[in-house]
Amino acid sequence: MAVLGDYAFGSAAMAVETAARVGAKPVIVVINNEGIAGHMIQDHMLPPDSPRIASLLPARYEKMAEMVGGHAEYVETAEGIRPALDRAIASGKLAVVHVRVDPKATRMGGTNYLQ
Repeated sequence: MAVLGDYAFGSAAMAVETAARVGAKPVIVVINNEGIAGHMIQDHMLPPDSPRIASLLPARYEKMAEMVGGHAEYVETAEGIRPALDRAIASGKLAVVHVRVDPKATRMGGTNYLQ
């Protein structure tokens, strides 16, 4: 299982095709906060009238799994994560579980250099 953010997944998304081609069956969980550090960079480091350069379009990353015959899940609630993971694992296929999170949410604990 791999867990990564939407920006990281976008950088290497075609690895899904490579995994399918070689018969690998990872479960890839994409945590989507719509960009690099959510909207923190845009909101805190750039002028308000700047073009949206630190945000990503609302891509449906799970479709990458469908593209190669894998299992796809899209989740928007905390309660939906476990069942989606269970279905992805049970499928026995390469899977992408796309978890949409609030782009303006802050994390629990730890620190963030942008806050």
